[in-house]
Amino acid sequence: NILTTMDAMIQSSSADVADREDLTFFMSVSNFRNYITALRSANNFYFDPGSVTNRKNLYEMAYPFSPNIKVVGTVGLQGTNRCVLGPAKQIVVGTDLLSDFSEFQLWYDINTDTLRHRIATKMGQNIAYPEFWVSNDLA
Repeated sequence: NILTTMDAMIQSSSADVADREDLTFFMSVSNFRNYITALRSANNFYFDPGSVTNRKNLYEMAYPFSPNIKVVGTVGLQGTNRCVLGPAKQIVVGTDLLSDFSEFQLWYDINTDTLRHRIATKMGQNIAYPEFWVSNDLA
């Protein structure tokens, strides 16, 4: 049961981040839908269907039993059953900005009467403090 799994993840999370306002469950969109179905099937009167927001391939709602925890369904985890819980502000995205200026090209193509561009960038992401994150360890 997804609700039991999420409760176990909350209990096993670090006490150092328990009161943070940005604690977030990240899961696939299909698991997010399973989560909504589990709330409805449990006849949970705390669940408000209007609380689910859709932000371009990202579904979000507050965890009904803990006001400081959000549940997010994202396409980044599509095709997996993995669910992670941690402070969302600790997710860091970086780019190789120095090379972006030298790799950027812009030119006018007279044959097609268009302005064209080419850019090669590097992007990476990581978690600042992995010891504060919990996973269900499912691939």
